[in-house]
Formats: sequence, structure tokens, C-alpha cells
Amino acid sequence: MTSVKYLPGLWTRFRQWWNLSRSADKSAGQMVYKGEDLNGNYYFETMDKSGRIFRFVEPKNLKTSDIPMIPEINISPEWIRWLRKTREEPPTEEEMIRNAAIALIKKQKAAQLEMEERKNWPELDAKLQLIEAERDFHPKSFFPLYRDLEVNPGQTYLLNRGFYIADLPDNPNLLEQEARQKLSPGESKDVKSTDDTQK
Repeated sequence: MTSVKYLPGLWTRFRQWWNLSRSADKSAGQMVYKGEDLNGNYYFETMDKSGRIFRFVEPKNLKTSDIPMIPEINISPEWIRWLRKTREEPPTEEEMIRNAAIALIKKQKAAQLEMEERKNWPELDAKLQLIEAERDFHPKSFFPLYRDLEVNPGQTYLLNRGFYIADLPDNPNLLEQEARQKLSPGESKDVKSTDDTQK
């Protein structure tokens, strides 16, 4: 009794397979014209013996001598969806015209926005340079250094280098000043005299 319950389901599957295989034999290898896009490309569909459907495009003005150098084909998004089998029916001419008009309007708006933005480019470049100056990194450190944070207490940010150094007095030669402070007054004269002899 239980086998009789599943018998109609098996019989239905066998009948579907039989009908599909017979129809696939008849239509195997036949190209069926499905449509043409606004660029003049032709779209076809064919079926192999196992019943798989293949979809392909034939470019406009393609010669057999041009096959090694196939040009780039402009395919609309609707036909790309049809070729990838994400839509069953090919797009209509009204749909293609409507989508082409929408794409043209978007391109015009993008060009207009770009023209408006180009007026502000010098200001944007100046702002970008300020942001990059604030975000400078020490060349030898593995972490970023920022103006508002001190690495060591009492250090300030030097704008021209982008990293922290100790506060500089009026004399920019900090090393020379430190050397003079460490030396006694007599030794500092000797250092000056050696500097003079080197010059």
C-alpha cells in the first residue's frame, strides 16, 4: 500500500523527464532569435541534448576575419540580466528606451554636479593639505603623533617637520646650546676655538 502512494509521483517525474528528453532532441542545436538591443546586437537562445539552455549575443557588423580581434561589445544591463539567466523574458523595446533615457539623464546630472564641484576644488585642495598636515606621522614611529597629544610632558608640535620636538628658543641650534650648558665656561671657549679653526 505504501508503495502505491508514491507511485504517481514517480510516474509524473518519469513522464516529465521523457517529454523533456524528446523535446530536447527536436530543438537541440537550433538557434532561436530572441531580440535586438538599441546598439544593433542580436540575441539568441539554444538548447543542447540534455535540455540545458544557452544564451548568447551576436555583435553588430561582426565578420569572420575580425574574430581574433573581437571589439568590445556594448550590452545594456537588461540584456546582461537575460544572458546571465536572472530574468526569463527578454527586455522589450519600451523598457530599453526608458532605461537608456534614465541613464542619459543621470549622466547629464553627474556632469553638472562635477562642473559645480570644480569651482570649489581650490578650496578643497587647501582643506585637504591642512588635514594632511594635521595627520602627519613621525617617520620612524609605529604609531601616529597628533598636535593635541604630547609624547613627553613639555614637548610641542613643530609644523614644518610633522613630529614633536622640545621647545626651541630664539636660537634654532638646540644641540649647540645644550653642549654649552653642559660645559664649564673654560671648556666652552675651547669648543669655540676648535670651531673657528675648522672654519
